[in-house]
Parts: sequence; structure tokens; C-alpha cells
Amino acid sequence: MDERTVGNRKMEEKLWNIDEIRYEDYQDHTLLLKGWFLGISDRSGCYLSDGASRQELQLTTGERPDVAAGYPDMPGAGKSGIEIRIPGAWEMAS
Repeated sequence: MDERTVGNRKMEEKLWNIDEIRYEDYQDHTLLLKGWFLGISDRSGCYLSDGASRQELQLTTGERPDVAAGYPDMPGAGKSGIEIRIPGAWEMAS
């Protein structure tokens, strides 16, 4: 199985997909990512780091019956939906 190092932790290959990427310039230049993620049961936090600092992001979870149908043997597949908002994306890109 493929392993990657994230920070000082190793993680096995996870199943995920980003279905939608949208930039909302009318409300604090927010980058919105919508999709699903399997393989992590603790979804209590989502962070963006540049190596020097860390920013907590707004993470919303939701139902994904399509993912449950595609991965019926994976625990939590039906509730694998994620929506992540990254405020101030314009400032980060410049």
C-alpha cells in the first residue's frame, strides 16, 4: 500500500475527490472546495499551513449516498462529504 509522510505522521493511501472548486469574490475572497474523503474518522479540524503558521479552516461534513453506493464496504462512506472554505484566497495567491 502507498504511504506518504504528512508532517511527522505517515498515512496510508486515502480515497478522496474534489468535485467542485469555486472562488467567491463577493464574500471575503473565499475559495470553496466540495468533495468527499474516506479513511479518516476524525474530521474535527482542517488546517492550512505554509510551514511557519497554521490557519484553521471552516470544514462542513455531509451525506454522500453516491459515495456509499460506490464504496459499500467502507465505513462512513455515506457521511463522507466535505466542504472546505478558505477565506482570503486572493491574499494568499499574491
